[in-house]
Amino acid sequence: MSRAEATNRANPATPATTAGRPRSKRAHAAVLETTRELLSTLTYDQLSVDRIAAESGVSKRTIYRWWSNKAAIVMEAATATDIPAPDTGTLRGDLVALLVGIFDNVATHRPAQAIRGLLCEAQFDPAFAEDFRGYIGRRRQLCLEIVIRAAARHELRAGVQPEIVADLVYGAYWNRFLIGHAPLDRAFAEQVVDTLLAGIEPHG
Repeated sequence: MSRAEATNRANPATPATTAGRPRSKRAHAAVLETTRELLSTLTYDQLSVDRIAAESGVSKRTIYRWWSNKAAIVMEAATATDIPAPDTGTLRGDLVALLVGIFDNVATHRPAQAIRGLLCEAQFDPAFAEDFRGYIGRRRQLCLEIVIRAAARHELRAGVQPEIVADLVYGAYWNRFLIGHAPLDRAFAEQVVDTLLAGIEPHG
């Protein structure tokens, strides 16, 4: 009998196969929380897996068992700042609330700003790009749900495609978020939505 087997038999309430699971969950959570904390003061470029490992107390070997690279860690850590889908009862109210929620998110949660770095990573890493498109697609789905609800309330002109509306809404956000030439605020959100609605609302 090996020493490990003897230990397990002497203390059957804490077998090795079950003791590792809580530790793994705690370590997984520690990596994500540490990543968010580091991104509150560091840019995406300044962050490294070495730094995450050192600050979280989780080995690089363990980290790479769960995530393929830094970008994958940051993407999962950033999902904690996702916003809920608004449902105000009107298309204008929902779209304005969605944009204002996004703007507030990136303004108050530094980890959300790391999405700029993820976008750059996606240009050079085809495997990560697929995951990133899925991540962005889940966020875009919020807008699609809003527009589809509005269509059911007859707030859209016949023939308007929800996918195009979502692209226009997010396109306005991404342009200012990435270039930074003008503020992301409620006034901008209302201007974008009112301009868009002028072209897609039913006539008369």
